[in-house]
Amino acid sequence: MSVQAERLYYSDSYLKEFVSIVIDVKEDEGDTWVRLRESAFYPTSGGQPYDTGVLFIEGGSEAVRVTEVQVEEGQVWHRLAGSLSVGQAVTGRIDWSRRFDFMQQHCGQHILSACFEQALGAKTSSFHMGDTYSSIDLDKDLTDDAVLLVMRRANEWIWRDVPVRARFVTEDELSTMKLRKAPSVKEDIRIVTIEGLEDNACGGTHPASTGQVGQILITRTERMHGGTRVVFVCGGRALSTAKQAIDTLRGLANGLSVGPDDVPLAVTSLQEQFKESKRKYEALRGQYSGLLARDYVNTQLQTIDSTCVLVAEIPDLDEVHELKRLASSSVTWIADAHPNAPYIVVFVGGWMGRAHVVIQAAENAPVAANQLIQAALPPLNGKGGGTAVAAQGSAPVAVKEAADSLASCLRANLPSFSRELH
Repeated sequence: MSVQAERLYYSDSYLKEFVSIVIDVKEDEGDTWVRLRESAFYPTSGGQPYDTGVLFIEGGSEAVRVTEVQVEEGQVWHRLAGSLSVGQAVTGRIDWSRRFDFMQQHCGQHILSACFEQALGAKTSSFHMGDTYSSIDLDKDLTDDAVLLVMRRANEWIWRDVPVRARFVTEDELSTMKLRKAPSVKEDIRIVTIEGLEDNACGGTHPASTGQVGQILITRTERMHGGTRVVFVCGGRALSTAKQAIDTLRGLANGLSVGPDDVPLAVTSLQEQFKESKRKYEALRGQYSGLLARDYVNTQLQTIDSTCVLVAEIPDLDEVHELKRLASSSVTWIADAHPNAPYIVVFVGGWMGRAHVVIQAAENAPVAANQLIQAALPPLNGKGGGTAVAAQGSAPVAVKEAADSLASCLRANLPSFSRELH
């Protein structure tokens, strides 16, 4: 049997049900795959995903689901959620909603690619069709205005509702055609023609006219390697996407107590308010850190062999960046109270189940900040680094355990340091 006769979707993309016979069965990693004498199930190929559906066993009501369809060495195999035997007669039924959805997306891609090439000279280098969106990669870097122009032209071809025809052609016929892309096969060459727009080699399923694509909606573009990726949806997906966008816009409008048209201005106003609030918050947070650091310096600072040493624990941090603010503020207070004295400032805080450490040290301190952190954290399965004057790190332990490890490392350089950490 020829490929054209075996694959029924070639001659009729609208065929939803067919009768056939199981001619081969194989097991692969626990899955059952079958070949049918003829099949309308589309296998993954040419960028288009496979069909799903069911096979009804002749003479009964039992049905086996078809969960995947693939081509292997030119043969179409159907993966089943069940089992069948060679010789069994079956009636296949395609999941039509899935099939028609992919027909819309695939034909929409043909229209888009043709319009991009004809309007802008941008050729399609690759095509992806997924369950929620599709995309084409173009070989030119395009502006948003250019993309919108092509989307408009593509939809005009849908509104014209011109015929879409698929047929197999001879070599002589092929030589007279100006194809957008050369065929990837040498025989059984199938051409899809969108009347007045293009001829293109394609083995996929398409609607009978461009009007059935419904609509093409480009949802976003991405720059990539000197080209542009265009992400789009067609038909029912375009309708769902537009409905979701409208619902989102209405929700934002209601939440902001403005009309839908005023949402952009309201969002811009909120962004400005947020920036100003954040600026004020950071200023207040800085003042708070300064006052808190002064208390730590006044109550916990030790002078050991002329070196000012401060080790402080904060079991629960509001934010991990607070440690840096406290360390910097503490250094400022120490410098005011003990000018030119060497210092070592250590803050240990709890955040997201880990002990975080920030260390600042004077250039003339008896131990470098990075030396101290690299000695204290690795035994706790932690890590950190930095410079001689500033280092930071974390470990998956409690704050007290990390602080105790740092205290032990300090004692190795300052034997007189005997502070019991709590």
